[in-house]
Amino acid sequence: MTAELMFLILSACLWVGAFLLARAVFAGVRLGLNAPGIDRTALMRTLAISAGVGGLLLLVGSFMPKELGRAADGSWIPIVWIYSPIPGWVLLLGIFMVGSRLIQSRTSLTPDESRSRLDSAG
Repeated sequence: MTAELMFLILSACLWVGAFLLARAVFAGVRLGLNAPGIDRTALMRTLAISAGVGGLLLLVGSFMPKELGRAADGSWIPIVWIYSPIPGWVLLLGIFMVGSRLIQSRTSLTPDESRSRLDSAG
C-alpha cells in the first residue's frame, strides 16, 4: 500500500468519523427533546451505531501514521479537500446531489414520487 493511498483512507476515516459523531449528537438532541411521533428505539439504535462507528473511525484515523516515513506533526484534521481543484469539488457536489435524491426517493410516500426522484437523480 502506498503512502498516498494510506493517507486517503485515513483521511476518509477521519471525515466519516466526524460526520457520524455529529449525527450521533443530532440524534441525542432529538432524543432529549422527546418530540411526539419519534421512534425512540430506532433513535437509540442510530445514536449507538453512529457514536460507536464514528468513534472507532476517529480513533483509527487519529492513531495510524498518515505519512509513512515522516513524523506526523501538526493538526490531525485533514485539509486535503480544501486544496481540491474545481473538478474535484464538482464531483463531490454531484455525489452529494445524487445521494440526496436517492435518500428522498427512499423516503417518499408514493411509488410515483419515488420514481420521479430516481429519474431526476440520473
